[in-house]
Amino acid sequence: MLRGFDVYKTYLALKRHFNSDRYNYFNYSFKNRGVSARYTTYKNRNDVFFFESLAKDLKKHDEIEGFLVANFVYNSSMWVGEMYGEDSKKIHNDWKKKIESLSYRFKEDVEHLRDLIDTFNNKKLGLELGFNRVFTVESGQHPVLLEQLLGKHVSIESVIIMDKILSFTNTWNKRIMDRIIWPDFYLKMSKYQYFLKIDDLEKFRKIMKVGLDMG
Repeated sequence: MLRGFDVYKTYLALKRHFNSDRYNYFNYSFKNRGVSARYTTYKNRNDVFFFESLAKDLKKHDEIEGFLVANFVYNSSMWVGEMYGEDSKKIHNDWKKKIESLSYRFKEDVEHLRDLIDTFNNKKLGLELGFNRVFTVESGQHPVLLEQLLGKHVSIESVIIMDKILSFTNTWNKRIMDRIIWPDFYLKMSKYQYFLKIDDLEKFRKIMKVGLDMG
């Protein structure tokens, strides 16, 4: 049976995971995840009610882990009190739907990028956008793909998968001049990738190859 104290420890570990460069949730045992937490300290907290309620609502560790991951991806600094309500339930449910249809959503995002490339090409601006321009940093500015991600036109899951295929974020880190928005988003992506279970990367590679005419 899941206890509120268990939810509390998982909450502390995942919040540290999504907000720290050095800490990795998966580098520690399931028992404590490298988090020091005393039951007496927990019981004296003002927000014990929220942890106990989440334990009753979700019941299983996998469910609470998914719930917390979904909400920390949405807002990495979210307080547990903000997670108790219909908004956080919706965030969790929407996240589960995305994960369950990952390849379908990926294909949609690839098609969106293809439409974008075709639109820019048809404008005859003198510089053809093309495939590479979607991923290329120009004059230190956000590349087209990052703009689409920040504008919520493509999903963070799709961009993480694309990066697993093409490895472009290392170049972005070197060339993007922005030192506020991109570093924060890169941390979120690098931390979230551990929770995305991609069993068949080749399937996504083929979707991308066909959708973007990668040859």
